[in-house]
Amino acid sequence: MKLERTYQGKNQKPAGPARSAQLTDLKRSALKEAADMEEIARKAYFIYLNQGSPQGHEVEHWLAAEAECLADATRIGPPNLS
Repeated sequence: MKLERTYQGKNQKPAGPARSAQLTDLKRSALKEAADMEEIARKAYFIYLNQGSPQGHEVEHWLAAEAECLADATRIGPPNLS
């Protein structure tokens, strides 16, 4: 018995490897974002400790940690594959 693919429209394409790759990219992106947030939280905590554990400055600590992570990311940059 031969299976045939039927499409409702000319421009409609079946979900194939491209869709699977997009989902994989989304999962990687979500994992990277979670790892980035953990790194920011870790740095914010150390900033908090280094400043003597002041209360009420959580946002300042978080923003400073984000700035550090961004500086680290731009300083390191993408790998050179050439």
